Amino acid sequence: MKRIATILIAVCSVLTVFAQNTLKANVATSNNTTLNVRIGNVIYQYPVSQAGEMTFSGGTEVTIQDRTYTLADVSEMYVDDSEVTDNLVSVAYNGTSASVKVAGNVAKYVDVTMDGARVNIIQNSLLDASAGEITYALSGSSSNGQFVMTGEYKATVELNSLTLTSTSGPAVHIKDGKRIDLVVNGTNTLCDAANGTHKATLHIKGHTEVKGDGTLTIKGLTDHAFKGNEYVLLKKTFTGKLIIAGAVSDGLHVDQYFEQRAGTVNISGTGDDAIQVDYAVDDAGNIENDEENTGKAIIADGTLTITTSADAAKGIKAEGDVNISGGTVNVTQSGSIVVGTDDISYSAAVRSEGNINITGGNVTIKSTADGGRGLNADGAININESNATTNIDITANGAGGTAENVGSSSGSTTTASYRVYVSVPTSGQGGGGFPGGGQQGNSAWKTVYLYKSDGTLVQQLTSTVSKSNGYSTVTFYYYDFGSATSGTYYFKSDNYTSAWGGSTSYTIQSASFSAPTSGEDIYYSITNSYSTSGSTRTYSLTNVTSTYSGTSDVSEDEGTGYNAAGIKADGNVTIAAGTVKVSNSGTMSKGIKSKATVAVNGGTITLTPTGGMQVINSDASYCAGIKTVNYVQTDGTVTINSSTGAATRGISATNVQTDGGTLKITSSSGGQTGSSDSYTAKGIKADTKIAFNAGTITITMSGNGGKGVKSSGTYTQGVSGGTGPTLTVTTTGSSYGSSTTTGGGGMWGGGGGPGQQSSGSSAKAIKVLGNIYLYGGQTVVNTSTNGAEGLESKTAVYIEGGNHYFKCYDDCINSSGKIFFNGGVTVCYSNGNDAVDSNAGTAGAITIGNGTVLAYTSAGSPEEGLDCDNNSYIRITGSGIGLSAGGAQGGGSSSSSISGATQGYYFSTSSISYTTGRYYTLSDASGNNLVTYSFENGVNSMLSLFTAKGMTSGQTFSVTYDTSAPTDATTAWHGIYLGSSKAKSNNSVLSAQAK
Repeated sequence: MKRIATILIAVCSVLTVFAQNTLKANVATSNNTTLNVRIGNVIYQYPVSQAGEMTFSGGTEVTIQDRTYTLADVSEMYVDDSEVTDNLVSVAYNGTSASVKVAGNVAKYVDVTMDGARVNIIQNSLLDASAGEITYALSGSSSNGQFVMTGEYKATVELNSLTLTSTSGPAVHIKDGKRIDLVVNGTNTLCDAANGTHKATLHIKGHTEVKGDGTLTIKGLTDHAFKGNEYVLLKKTFTGKLIIAGAVSDGLHVDQYFEQRAGTVNISGTGDDAIQVDYAVDDAGNIENDEENTGKAIIADGTLTITTSADAAKGIKAEGDVNISGGTVNVTQSGSIVVGTDDISYSAAVRSEGNINITGGNVTIKSTADGGRGLNADGAININESNATTNIDITANGAGGTAENVGSSSGSTTTASYRVYVSVPTSGQGGGGFPGGGQQGNSAWKTVYLYKSDGTLVQQLTSTVSKSNGYSTVTFYYYDFGSATSGTYYFKSDNYTSAWGGSTSYTIQSASFSAPTSGEDIYYSITNSYSTSGSTRTYSLTNVTSTYSGTSDVSEDEGTGYNAAGIKADGNVTIAAGTVKVSNSGTMSKGIKSKATVAVNGGTITLTPTGGMQVINSDASYCAGIKTVNYVQTDGTVTINSSTGAATRGISATNVQTDGGTLKITSSSGGQTGSSDSYTAKGIKADTKIAFNAGTITITMSGNGGKGVKSSGTYTQGVSGGTGPTLTVTTTGSSYGSSTTTGGGGMWGGGGGPGQQSSGSSAKAIKVLGNIYLYGGQTVVNTSTNGAEGLESKTAVYIEGGNHYFKCYDDCINSSGKIFFNGGVTVCYSNGNDAVDSNAGTAGAITIGNGTVLAYTSAGSPEEGLDCDNNSYIRITGSGIGLSAGGAQGGGSSSSSISGATQGYYFSTSSISYTTGRYYTLSDASGNNLVTYSFENGVNSMLSLFTAKGMTSGQTFSVTYDTSAPTDATTAWHGIYLGSSKAKSNNSVLSAQAK
């Protein structure tokens, strides 16, 4: 470097004209490139060609490119061969000091002050668009340094192998509300001062756009590591790494939105959330009206790895949506819950106060946090694929339990609720008869409105909550009056048009009730009992306050209970594509949980729930693969496996509906005994309704007392016309708890009740408290243990179509009410009890309409093929086929007559020995094949029923056999062969006259 001239301010304050002219001349003729003006540790740099135009004023000031320097402040002026980059301000840190170089073309726009290694730059308001944005390049190292820039224009901040630790405030603070390009080059480390009042180590007021290929490591010792007052965007040109090595609070705290399009981000050691995104608000606290103010966290590409262990911390938390469309997201969590006065706070890997939308990328979450969530949204969760594949793998193994300190402190006053709750009928008494003589299964109460007694509408009730009395769970609609209210009210539904019997339209309403005035919630149930006046049906109300008052909501998110969940949303969870895996092992944990609807429209979903259950305030809460209000599947593959834990549920919902796809549930979960009940595993559990309309459903239960399918309301399978799902249900578990099975005979006389237990719970394939409707599809049910029934209804069974096969140790089909075979083909084989058992105790207990039923038992007397306490209770109302084989009826009437039969029939009370490997043909008087049938096991039948289209009262029919199956049957289903021309043989079994 060649110094041309030096001005020593300490010697004189004025330059002679000669000195000035000499300096000008020397600068003008210099071969060097740069004129440097030093003021302290700040050097302003000008190209010599421009610096030659300098002017002096009174010997006290010098002006270069419109910037005037007071010569008293100038320590030296010199030219050298360094190059000047326009619009560049360079800051080089060196221990306890720093040096700053300012390009001459922007010298007039920046004011620099320094204190040791603490650099403060103000970008003044003179900057105009023609100058372009300024780049601030930071390099070097200081353990007591800082960089602060204040401005009002777009700028670039380069970190060029910078190591900067502040001992007072943030390390880098950009007080500029415009777009800031943050360029990361080399290896950089930032750390702030501890115990300060500042917001972050790296704090940027404006939009932050990150670029470069270097590494930036940030540690926050006072609050956040990185704070962006506006959006933070990691651009596609960012190929480096951003490492948050620790923070007292959040790792990244961003307003407006956070978006990662590339690069690698690693965050660990935070005292709160790893990434938190908030809406930007104005000084009054109102959300700013700005299209960029979305509150979103967006991951489009790159790799994001988060490890959090703080209590109730979130990996990604957004006030708006969380959108993941590509890249890789890995979150590992641990930590405990945080118990507040009124609620419980939980850890979550991804938490949105809006929606979570995943349309690509790889998301892996491993959580052992107590009550921790994987994906958690106040709104909806949508999983699909766009231009990239979607892979989600979540482990939610955090503990669940109760937090005893939740709620107001002792001595506080409880605010009166003044709420009214009401539950509506779930089935039956909808008006009109069901074909075949039963009641319609769907309730007339489709909606619930609250009206004043004068007919004024108060509100449609849409808010619901599920309550438990310790034995059952009921969904209640509710209305909050807010305060004590006088007056009389009633509930109303939409008008109802009966499906049968004339299609009459009715006005549906409840009896009247008085508004709450005592400050205690009131619970009502609308019963199935009603009176009709004209076209108005008024249903009675039952006050159930004594049953439900004081019970906890059936939700582990409220009150004292908490549990972990892999995917949890207050809104809908929709999965349309991709691969989703969730494992959950904590007590009461859930794989997927929604307070609305879980909809599966595609993709491959594998859930592994293996946690235990717990009873909270008499409310049993279970580990489940899916817990929701509505479960709807139209496509995709769902596999749920449960190998450990007590009383787990595959799917637990208010309503379950399948319209396609594949659903496979396998459980070996055992049972658990509570103070007032025994709890066993369920493959699918619904509180109100199950409708298997289509799809392939396979359920295998091997735990003691396990239920394949259980509905506390109705069960519907298939649709009109005979189409429906392929359903396979298998149970192999024994009864849970001590049991005394009382099937046929014994205490139930000849009829036999539904495998009762003195205390304990039998395994069941399909158990329904309401009506069962089988419209179509294909059913295969297998049970193999004492008390394990195939299809059980506490109300009635209607078989309207489809092919159904039951092979059960206990009753294949059992109902407390009537059983109707109105269509389809049903084969029931029991090897330990009755094949078909109705306990209606009235005419039509078993009705054969236009369906086909083969019912047989190999258990011997007193078990029967068709058991309804009295043969005369059987009705034949169509042209169906009825074949039964079993023991003689015990305890009831063995009448051999049926009144009003629409076709010929015959009861045989003689012993008929049926053998496997033989094919039996029922023929009419002309030898025409009416039906061919066979048996899986040998049956010695003491009571047999024969009826089929073509049997005519008073004419002879015959039963013969041979050893070959029909080859021309139009329907062949587990021993039933329909439509065959197979001729009667000479091997006679029975020949008799039909009645």
